[in-house]
Amino acid sequence: MDTSIESDSGLSLSIIVTIVSGKKQLIRCLDSLIPQVRNKSIEVIVPCDSLITYIDGIESKFPDVKFLDIGEIKTHSPASSYSAQHEIYDQRTAQGLKAARGKVVGLLHDYGVPGPDWCDRVVSAHKLTHAVIGGAIEHVGKGAVNTAAYYLDFGRYQLPLPEGTAAYLSDVNVTYKKEALNSIKEFWEDRYVEVVVNWKLSEIGETLWLRPDIVVNQDWGGLALKATIKERFAWGRLFASVRIKDRSLGQRLFRILISPLIPFLMLGRIILKASRDGRNRKNLLSCLPQLFLITYAYALGEMAGYTTGHE
Repeated sequence: MDTSIESDSGLSLSIIVTIVSGKKQLIRCLDSLIPQVRNKSIEVIVPCDSLITYIDGIESKFPDVKFLDIGEIKTHSPASSYSAQHEIYDQRTAQGLKAARGKVVGLLHDYGVPGPDWCDRVVSAHKLTHAVIGGAIEHVGKGAVNTAAYYLDFGRYQLPLPEGTAAYLSDVNVTYKKEALNSIKEFWEDRYVEVVVNWKLSEIGETLWLRPDIVVNQDWGGLALKATIKERFAWGRLFASVRIKDRSLGQRLFRILISPLIPFLMLGRIILKASRDGRNRKNLLSCLPQLFLITYAYALGEMAGYTTGHE
């Protein structure tokens, strides 16, 4: 695969910032990102659908950003459900990917603040042959629910991390060679789901590579426990429905049977990493009750996904 980092458009990097949290988080993310891209062959794309009503107020603040109008988004799930919210996020990302012109495409969520050298490190990393390169995710938020959600979703990406191959990479800090993405376009052009895309690239022989010096600092802001529990249930169900697609009945039954063990396995992994690394043990201990509740909700969602076969 060609490892030069300039595309036919002359752009080395396209960055898609997916709106998930809102205006405050988006401004914070772009404030960190835009100084890194000025006078460089880098574009920043923020996909905006009809549900996002505040863009007119910030376009003038960020003239270097392409706020991509993608119109109305329709979902398969009921509009008010957490599953529908995830569909909306996934479709925003997919529309951004289709508009990207760079040789490399990076994905961020608005609540993630890229490190001050994030762009340079991404471009440097993609001189390697790996098609998919993800980075570390550090927690800078406050509050027990925020911290618990971080450990459940991103604890495996907390520094310190070894550089090398990985089974998972997060869509809040992942980058792709566009050529590789285009080779499996049918799997993301309507809806980008990171495990679908990353596992499909693995199936065709591409490597998922973890580069710990590409860092994003994550902060959702204030999170309510009840809403977070419901959301993680929906996310667990989505993951399970993807995982068992095209699998045999026996494999599906096996996943259903071991589902009650999932929260304990996940909690054990989180606690083991924190103990081994020696970082933020107090933060982890302070959110253990909330972490157990949202992890258990996620596990119940997985069980539901394995049982029904859909999100």
